[in-house]
Formats: sequence, structure tokens, C-alpha cells
Amino acid sequence: MHKRIALRARIKSEQIELTLKQEADVGIIETSDIITYLQLDQILNQQELPKGDVSNKLFQIGVTSPLYEFARITTNRYEFPYKDNLIALDQSIYEEHIDYEIELETKDYEYGKKIFEALLDQFKIKRRKTKHKVIRAYEYKKASN
Repeated sequence: MHKRIALRARIKSEQIELTLKQEADVGIIETSDIITYLQLDQILNQQELPKGDVSNKLFQIGVTSPLYEFARITTNRYEFPYKDNLIALDQSIYEEHIDYEIELETKDYEYGKKIFEALLDQFKIKRRKTKHKVIRAYEYKKASN
């Protein structure tokens, strides 16, 4: 089965985290490296990845073609611990579009799902299936061209 992947560079308090996100049967598998601004510039302008866990994982899964930036997303995130998990409230901006999402990061999918559904019920937030923000940004950009 073909699974989609995305590469994200998150700039957070003078630190850049390069994360490879891979679809899994349940959720997303993330592989990350901490990189420098120079390395980020080399990725964006020369399609050159620094050596590390991300480049090793891309090699393992057979990604050999050049990388390119297809969307730029700015996310304002508020995180807080919640019942041994982490809640994240995101405002994401891409092109001229703004969207919002709430997510729960958990190590135990079943437990996390139960807690998340209870939280949505408590605040009367309607459940809906959503695409990942990288896919939403890609589709928005594609539709606006």
C-alpha cells in the first residue's frame, strides 16, 4: 500500500526541527532531526538534506527524487498537558487561508481516542473527518492556481 509522506521544518524559539511525517495504519509516524538555519537554506534552495535520522528514513523508504517546497504554512500553536497526553490548538495560515484545529498527541491510541472524544463532547465540538494540514495547504494552493 502506498502511503503519503511530508517533510516539515518547524522554526520554534531559535531551533529548527525537521520532521518526516509518514502515514501509518493508525495516526502518523514522525522522524525528526534538529537542524541549523544554514541546513534549512540548503534544503530549500539546493534540495540537499543534512545527514541524520530523516535522510536515513527517506533512503530506507526509497525516496531519491529532489525535494521541493510546495506550500508554506505558519502555525500558531498553544499546547497544554491533558490527562497524561498533550492537547494542541492550532491556527494555520497558508496563502490567504486560515484554519483551526484541535489535536491530541498520545502514546496510547485507544486511551487517547477515548479522552479526545470526551473532550469534544464536553465542549460540544462536532466531530468531523479532516485531512492533515499539509494536504489542506497543498489542495488549497492547487485550487487557487
